[in-house]
Amino acid sequence: MGQDTKVKAALESQYLGTLSMMRECISLATPEIWVAGKWPRSFWRIAFHGLFYTDLYSGQTANDHKDWPGTSSGGGGLWEDDDDDRTEGPYAQEEMIKYCDWLAGEIPKRLAAMDLDSETCGIPWYEPFPKLDHQVLNIRHLAGHVGQLSELLMASGVDSDFWKSRGYKNSNK
Repeated sequence: MGQDTKVKAALESQYLGTLSMMRECISLATPEIWVAGKWPRSFWRIAFHGLFYTDLYSGQTANDHKDWPGTSSGGGGLWEDDDDDRTEGPYAQEEMIKYCDWLAGEIPKRLAAMDLDSETCGIPWYEPFPKLDHQVLNIRHLAGHVGQLSELLMASGVDSDFWKSRGYKNSNK
């Protein structure tokens, strides 16, 4: 197994483990927790933000990104009030679980096609930034939001043994 294959396998394992943890956080949120939090940092929005940017940043370039069919246009920022044009309210938990499952299925394909040796990451606001470094940053970003959500769950009395060292666990399978 070549070094590139080993690196891609390690990235895939960590992406999938972190997505599995995100899925667990989303699944454990009660309806009250799901919508709790001060706008724009409600629980559901933190979950969407983590998934949206994992989706965006796991392609070769920003130009490769296509919105997941279950999402409306708009970013998923956590600092702005106006970056998401949703007027009907938060995404449902079931939608975000489907997004998470879909993204876990996309990661292996994207990594297989990815040029990790690229000196640019393909995301204009991160340039210049090597592709491999950006993929590690992307996993750290998602993990940071998983940590936020797990703390919100624990503070609300919801605890889980959700730590996943690698791989993806779909609790519906």
